[in-house]
This record gives sequence, structure tokens and C-alpha cells, in this order.
Amino acid sequence: MLFPELSDESRSNLEAKLLEKIPLYLNKGDYEGVLSTSELIGDLRDFVCIDVVATLSAARKSACRMGIVAEIEKGGAAARGKDYAALARSARRIRSYAEELRIPVPVYVRCYEQLLRRQEFDRALKKVLSD
Repeated sequence: MLFPELSDESRSNLEAKLLEKIPLYLNKGDYEGVLSTSELIGDLRDFVCIDVVATLSAARKSACRMGIVAEIEKGGAAARGKDYAALARSARRIRSYAEELRIPVPVYVRCYEQLLRRQEFDRALKKVLSD
């Protein structure tokens, strides 16, 4: 148990203050802050409780959703700049996030993958025609 010298009331007050910090960290996208705060709460209680586990799960889901949005934006920029390596990375990351969230793969990924296949086909065709 963390801080065994604390009274139950002091421990409860400290826990309440820590719980108030979690939404602030979530709003900033600071998932490391959420994790460390949640671990502290678990140490204060001397066990990891359900609401801490739920908070971590929510934080991870939120991070995945934000990751999908960010990768869609990166993939769009990569496609416009014809940076096919970056486009492939974005497509893989979006697919990974979607699988972790257990949601259908966004249509953007299929579009990116189709663009990559077409680019590979064009490259192979140019090679054959140049030989």
C-alpha cells in the first residue's frame, strides 16, 4: 500500500484529487499521464479497481480513434505527395487501430491500398515496357 501513514480520509481525498486529473489528461491526449495516475490510484487502494481498468480501456480506445484520424490525414497528404511508403504505413496503422477497436476498416484504408496496388502495377508495367 502506498503511503500507509495516511488516514482513510486523507487517502480518500488524495484519490479524489487524482481521479479529477484523469479527464484533464484525456482531453490533452496524455495517455501516459492517465496510466501513471491510474496506477497511483491502484496503489492507494492497494488493488487495481474496475474504474481504473475502465479508464485505461477508454483511454486506449480514445487513442486508437485519434490515431485513425491522424493517420487518415497523413495518408491523404502522402497520397497527394505521391509518398507511397508513407501511404502504406498509414494504411497499416489505420487497419491495426480498427482491428483493436473491433470496428470495420475505414473506407480510406481500402482506397489507400487500391492506390498502392495501382502504383505497383504502373511501376511493373513501366519496367516491362522499358525492357
